Amino acid sequence: GVAAAPNNSVGGVGVCPDCPILPGRVISASDAEQAAAHDWAVEQGAWVINNSWGPTDGTGQTTPVAPVLSAAFESATTMGRGGLGTMIFWAAGNGHPADTCTMDGLVAHPLTIGVGASTNEGVRPNYSEMCPELELSSPSAGGTAGISTTQIDGYTSSFGGTPAAAPGA
Repeated sequence: GVAAAPNNSVGGVGVCPDCPILPGRVISASDAEQAAAHDWAVEQGAWVINNSWGPTDGTGQTTPVAPVLSAAFESATTMGRGGLGTMIFWAAGNGHPADTCTMDGLVAHPLTIGVGASTNEGVRPNYSEMCPELELSSPSAGGTAGISTTQIDGYTSSFGGTPAAAPGA
């Protein structure tokens, strides 16, 4: 919804309402299954792969990237879009202050684009993780408004966190 909800006069409109999406689910998937999902998206012609997920926030633990997933990132960024490269966006995480996105190997990986959150007031919300590897921030909740978007049973105007920021970016 945040990325591509159509402009149909019902609910919210995504940042790219005419863009097609390739929905995929990798929650609870193995490293190999996650890599295969990235490979599949590239094979389908994805220009951007949005990852609004990651390791559990607030643990203070470092999470490395499995070699099979790192290889999928390399393939996507070099072979995607006919050799132009597919961009891989990653939600920076909502575990501040216990975590920094440097601790999340998926966000800190040199081939991914780490996306933090900003409020409608233009400041970093207290939950959004920070790190030198963070490339950009995108609107989310934490100020006086959340993100309006679709959800399973209709619409919401209170979606937030870096998982809301990443597809907006």
